[in-house]
Amino acid sequence: MHRPLTVRIKTSAISLQLSPFNFRSGDWEVGRAIFAPLLRFGADFTLRPHLLEDWQLADDYRLVVFRLRPDLVFHNGRPVSAVDLAYSLERGCLPGARPSFRQLLAEVRRIEVMDRLTVQIALARPNRMFPAYFTRAALSLVPQEALQPGDPWRWRHLPVGCGPYQVAALSRDGLRLRRLAKGGVIATLERPARASAMRAWLIIAFALLAFCYPLAFGVLWAAHP
Repeated sequence: MHRPLTVRIKTSAISLQLSPFNFRSGDWEVGRAIFAPLLRFGADFTLRPHLLEDWQLADDYRLVVFRLRPDLVFHNGRPVSAVDLAYSLERGCLPGARPSFRQLLAEVRRIEVMDRLTVQIALARPNRMFPAYFTRAALSLVPQEALQPGDPWRWRHLPVGCGPYQVAALSRDGLRLRRLAKGGVIATLERPARASAMRAWLIIAFALLAFCYPLAFGVLWAAHP
């Protein structure tokens, strides 16, 4: 039996409340692993389904239809449905979403669940680029039951998505991801220990002092021989 490969990456910023529509500057790669985008760009730069099975844009560019893959499952074991997609989009319009992401949904006039896997989105004005917004994992899916009641921006426990990596552990000192595919990889992101960081700062401070003190002494000696 092969032991899973473990990868450790040092990082200085770990978002404890990492979730779609709330990515911070250091969250992009980790967020893409946990949540994954609805669409992606192919090698020929055309849009391809990812978490979606299919998508359609009306000729007037004011109506978008997203159809989810039927095999999608959240990390908590529940199958993903169109209700989750509709909720995730509505959540992105709420206060608490980062303004740059909320602005992407500013033209959404109506979100309608058509069947178990299909959502229809009506736009206030034509926008042929609207589907391309969803190549960002920052506009991905979340299960409502995994979030705090009354606070859609805080998790009950660990972040839950439907990307290729599941959050196994998360604290201020590190993030541990578990690869869900067969023969998976465990990736660990760790914040440097405070003691190590303090030691590094002390070394820098002493180095600067050792450099500056003779220089300052030489200047004073030259000014007052």
